[in-house]
Amino acid sequence: MIKSLWKYYKKNFDSFGAGYQATDSVPITFVLDSNFNDQEYKDFAELYRSIAEKKYNQKKYKMPAKHCMNNIWILKPASLNQGRGIEVLRTLSEIEKCITTRDPYSKWIVQKYIEEPLLYKNRKFDIRLQVTVSGEGDVLFYKDGYIRTSSSVYEISREDNFVHLTNSCL
Repeated sequence: MIKSLWKYYKKNFDSFGAGYQATDSVPITFVLDSNFNDQEYKDFAELYRSIAEKKYNQKKYKMPAKHCMNNIWILKPASLNQGRGIEVLRTLSEIEKCITTRDPYSKWIVQKYIEEPLLYKNRKFDIRLQVTVSGEGDVLFYKDGYIRTSSSVYEISREDNFVHLTNSCL
């Protein structure tokens, strides 16, 4: 999904002209593998360190400072679903260890964790809607949707995934 959004914002003239970026729609996201010498990893590590040193550039990434107080990141294996393999991590060394101790050819989605999310009954939630996009770019929404909530009341200091993830398989 993130790669599709990157392409869309780069190719869409109106979005490009208005200065929109993929991070206007989703949290700051990087696609990493175990090659820590590539530019994607270097950009991620630079941002991680800038947040840790309280030198975060809000204009470049458009992420509110309130989501950067604890420098928390969510790591998702690109090849799995249903919440499997997702980790909520707080240090660069934890993130690197998680990636390097798994399949060396796997890809990982690393996103800046939204530290002060909108809550429903004190729980994190997401909204699910069914959408169809035609080849001409028409968007059709199915009228009914649903929300999914986390299994536990949200407290940023808790480390178990039941507080942080809304996947119904958990």
